[in-house]
Amino acid sequence: MESSESESSWGAIIVGIILLILSIMAAVEGYFSNNWETGKGKIISSMVVYGSEEYDAEIKYEYMVGDRRYIGHSITTAEGLSMNYDEAKAAVDKYYFGREVEVYYDTENPQKAALETGISPSAYYGLAMGLFVFYAGILEFRKRSRS
Repeated sequence: MESSESESSWGAIIVGIILLILSIMAAVEGYFSNNWETGKGKIISSMVVYGSEEYDAEIKYEYMVGDRRYIGHSITTAEGLSMNYDEAKAAVDKYYFGREVEVYYDTENPQKAALETGISPSAYYGLAMGLFVFYAGILEFRKRSRS
């Protein structure tokens, strides 16, 4: 019994570290996206989709870099945060089909694009969650090692 409890403490610590690393990477990319080039784009698809117990705004847009046409799908540089229906609907209402938009893209990799730049709130949520899980794992590990 004690071995599996110790393993769960280590599991929480490892999950916390992974969340922290991924969130820091997302925050850094968000920070550097403020320097991306901009171009004109157009929303070619916009809908609310329901996945496994969560909603998402599936937005697709086209944009040109030089003579090459690209299709983008990221609203922010840090995708992956689940949405409730109202959040997904708000994104679809904001980025409706046919809307002309400003697209931000990485000049070194023009396929990497977003409609909004900067550090996404999901990066902050990930940092907070990573710290919480990591700290909970540390506390549990210390508690187990004392008994």
